[in-house]
Amino acid sequence: MTKVLQLASGKLVTADNPDDYVYLTTGKVVETLTQQNNALQLSSGKLIGVTGPTPPVPGYPDSDVTVGVFSPSSGSLLWAMLDEEPYSDSDYVSGSVADGTNEEFEVGIENCAGNGTATLRVRLKSDLGEFNNLDCLIRLEQGGVDKGNNGVETLTAAYDEYTASCSGITDYTDLTVYVEFQSPESTNETLTGYCSWIKVDSA
Repeated sequence: MTKVLQLASGKLVTADNPDDYVYLTTGKVVETLTQQNNALQLSSGKLIGVTGPTPPVPGYPDSDVTVGVFSPSSGSLLWAMLDEEPYSDSDYVSGSVADGTNEEFEVGIENCAGNGTATLRVRLKSDLGEFNNLDCLIRLEQGGVDKGNNGVETLTAAYDEYTASCSGITDYTDLTVYVEFQSPESTNETLTGYCSWIKVDSA
């Protein structure tokens, strides 16, 4: 027997046919459904038809929130350089950071799912400076509230993965990732920071 889920609107959907829609009683489509393991996931990120812990669904950039001085290696969208799986360092975001200043960008994260925790993964590098390389700060935010960051780390001249442990997440549909490049004072030079990949590994 096929299991059928009846929504409050009276609409019937089944796990056998997840490419369906959630309708208001007026017939207006408000959300789409996709299959996630043994559950149906609404486009808002909410999982229905599943018991126990929510199966984790990773999130990737899907919008630009703050661009600042940064530009993509191709096209016009920062997030489109950062969302591939597996990662690729051949497309990236870059921006110049003057002596003693900080520059940042922020991207929105597509709907993912989890149980309140996640690991933020970001691939970064810096120009090799004569005195110092750039430092970095990465942070996962929910509604503008810090859910986890890496502190401040010094970048190398080759891409490496930087991580931050995140917790207290209650709304996986309202996540953004903030990336800041910091130039130590007295470097006496302008350096370029690069970012090639961002992933929110939910748990």
